Amino acid sequence: MDNLNHQYPKAAESLREGLDETLTVHRLKISGALRQTLVTTNPLESANSVTRSPVKRVKRWQDSEHIIRMLATEFMEAENGFRRIEGYRQFPFLTNALYNSLEANSAISSARTA
Repeated sequence: MDNLNHQYPKAAESLREGLDETLTVHRLKISGALRQTLVTTNPLESANSVTRSPVKRVKRWQDSEHIIRMLATEFMEAENGFRRIEGYRQFPFLTNALYNSLEANSAISSARTA
């Protein structure tokens, strides 16, 4: 990490900022197809690329609400072309893992403040 800090300080900073989120899938012990889906940014990039073209055509935005409505509409349209998430059958496991993690973090926080 020291070498990265020296040669690429912005990259090192970005890595430090996202380290917890990057390791969440590993920490929660998610495996298989759902892991493959969650460790990549492809689903987000795909959704964003669908909205890029229509949004570029707008020459004058009225206000921030206009932007939000436009993006929401484009994402809803894009939803028709999305495929099912690989590993979606593992969602109950993911839900339980997240719930258990929240409980553990809550217990740690309570113990620290006591």
